Amino acid sequence: MLPQARLGPSYDDKDRASDFLAVFVGESNGEQGQRVLAQIVDFCTPVPSPMDVDKPGLLAFKEGKRWVLGEIMRAFAVKSRVPKQETKETTDAA
Repeated sequence: MLPQARLGPSYDDKDRASDFLAVFVGESNGEQGQRVLAQIVDFCTPVPSPMDVDKPGLLAFKEGKRWVLGEIMRAFAVKSRVPKQETKETTDAA
């Protein structure tokens, strides 16, 4: 289960920035990674509303957020190494 990592008196903007920088620069510990992942889940979890039915742009935006979250979760679900797809550069070089 992911920890709670919401802004407040015990976790401020500086803490959040420190966590995200550590994770994406590659110098994080497990706790920072868990806090960042928890926040990404919060960012990407859309709140459905009956009022959105006639707003196709908003529905598409929320679907995109769901897709991003699904891809992140799918990345954690893969247990065996999946070979990288060849890129155009590697194919042309051969």
